[in-house]
Amino acid sequence: MTNNNLAERYYCIQLDDCAMPPYLERVTEFYGTRYDLEKYFVIAKNAGFNVSKIIAAIQNKRQVRVLFHNSFINSRTEFEHKTIWCKHYYVKAETITNHHIWAQISDNQYARCVKPEFEGVEFKTGKNKDWEPLHFCWGNPEMVDVSDEACSSRLYLPEVYFETREDLEKDYQSFTGEAVYKRFFDEIFADE
Repeated sequence: MTNNNLAERYYCIQLDDCAMPPYLERVTEFYGTRYDLEKYFVIAKNAGFNVSKIIAAIQNKRQVRVLFHNSFINSRTEFEHKTIWCKHYYVKAETITNHHIWAQISDNQYARCVKPEFEGVEFKTGKNKDWEPLHFCWGNPEMVDVSDEACSSRLYLPEVYFETREDLEKDYQSFTGEAVYKRFFDEIFADE
């Protein structure tokens, strides 16, 4: 495993949790460098979205401490995702590259986060349905870049939380590259 980009500062922003009904007013944390946050803002603004919540989130960002960083090619390429409304989506991809960070996100909380890149991605809404190219995203505006049968997250999404640094280090040392995509799929399919 390589351990690079640790000198770069990473930040946490909070945006609406698009997988939850709006009346619950829940947030999801996203992580990235200052460059990642600024790039996300510009892309969402240029796409014509109201970026007032993104501006507020970036103004209220907090720094996190990245302890480890690595990238993997995922060997598993088919997944099932169940939304809060019990709707099932099936997703497959030709290749998946996962960029991970292991970070201290607060005084007493740690997380492994992923920024996945799916190539040749398709989905279907039932086991017996036909596969279709993925051309949409119902989550936060422009959080997921969907283009040319590919989709990727612009920022890191939390996968797993840990209470201690020791648990985080054990996860890093034993990690085989199998990512948890629930938050990523929540950004694609939202509360549909």
